[in-house]
This record gives sequence, structure tokens and C-alpha cells, in this order.
Amino acid sequence: MSDKMIIEYATQHDLPIFISIDGSVSDNGVATVSISIIAPDIRENDQDEEWQTRRAKILLIRSWRLPRHWGTGTTCINMAETCGLILGEYTVPVGMPIIYITDSNNARTLQRNLKNSSTFTHRKIIRTIKQGIDHSIANHLEHLTSKWPAADQQNAHVKALYQRGEAVCKIWAEQNCTPERPSTDNNSVRSLTSWDDRSSSSNSDSSSGQNAPVNTKRYRFGPSMYDLLDRIIVVKVFSH
Repeated sequence: MSDKMIIEYATQHDLPIFISIDGSVSDNGVATVSISIIAPDIRENDQDEEWQTRRAKILLIRSWRLPRHWGTGTTCINMAETCGLILGEYTVPVGMPIIYITDSNNARTLQRNLKNSSTFTHRKIIRTIKQGIDHSIANHLEHLTSKWPAADQQNAHVKALYQRGEAVCKIWAEQNCTPERPSTDNNSVRSLTSWDDRSSSSNSDSSSGQNAPVNTKRYRFGPSMYDLLDRIIVVKVFSH
């Protein structure tokens, strides 16, 4: 599809553009991030909210392989997921509202803090906020965030798309739904107790280890699972 067709499909339901971000690290230590522009598969003959249980349509996929070492450190999934936010900014037209879906709490927290950087001291930004993510990546994301158009510079259509996105997130949070409990085999448990989840202070439990029990609260979507940032919305999930 052409770029124009992708944007038309992505916004045909009067919602922000949905971008799913997922990073991975191979056995030999190479990190890759992929972003996917997706759209709800809503059909004319749907009954009630039937589309919610249907797979989303993938309109565009972009992937980027990170170097094994970045500066003096080893590249990690958190760096890859943060690069996904940067890829999204270079993929979607300037000013368009976006709903990012990510399972990295570190990338989500960094984006939220950079959006509200005026409330922090310079010392806090350098020593706390940008810690854990390579400074070159954090600085690039900060630069792109500073270029977001102010609320009074957005046209009525863009504002309406964003407001509908806010409303949808609040509706999902109020439903307080818990999806089906996942399999508790060793592989799934290990994926639930990754470093990123353990480092999350507000949204994850403190369990770790191969035999740790699976906490179904991880799969409950609530108000703490999304950030409303005026132009973009970052939704935190525990599994894509």
C-alpha cells in the first residue's frame, strides 16, 4: 500500500494511529526492535463489540537491528524498545496522534518523563531519568519529543482523534477485564519475570525465578497501564 492508503486505513475508525513496539535479543546478544502500524479489524456486519476478539490488521512493519555494543555497554531490550518510539516518530506524519503499545516499562517511563521534563531539574534528568537507557538514545527521543506541536497548534481533526483515543483507554480501564490465565510452563514463566518486569515498581509483582507463580493481576488493564501525553498515548502491556 502507498503511504496515503496506510494512513487512511490506520485512521478510518476515527482513532489515533496504533503502533505496536516489540524488542528482542537473540541468543548471540543481537537486539532487534520491530514496530507495526495496526488497525482494528472492524466490519460492517459486526455484532456489538465482536471486533475486539479479532486479530488486528497489520498495515506496515519496520524493523531495526541494533549493534551488539552501544558505546561502552551491551545493547539491551530496553534500548531496543526505546528505539521503537524513535522509529515511530520517523514513520508517522508529524503531529498525528499515536497510541503506542509496548511491554517495556522503562521506555514508557522515559517517554513520560521527557514529555514532562520541565517539572524536573537538570540534575534529576541527567542522573535519574536518563539512567538505564543509553544517553544518545534518550537525548534523541528528548529532541523528537520537544518537536511535538503544542495543543493550540493542532487542528480540530487531530484533537478529535486524540480525544477519542483517551476515551477508549478510559473505557477499557473501567471494564477491569482479566484475560484468560496464560500457560504456566517454564518458558512462559521466565518471560513474565524478565528484568524489565522486575524493575517496574508500580505495575509488577516481585516474584522471580523459574518456579515463580503467575500473578493474574499482571494481565488486568487499569488506569495505571497508560499515559496520556497530549499528542501520544503509551499503553503498557505484559504480553503482545
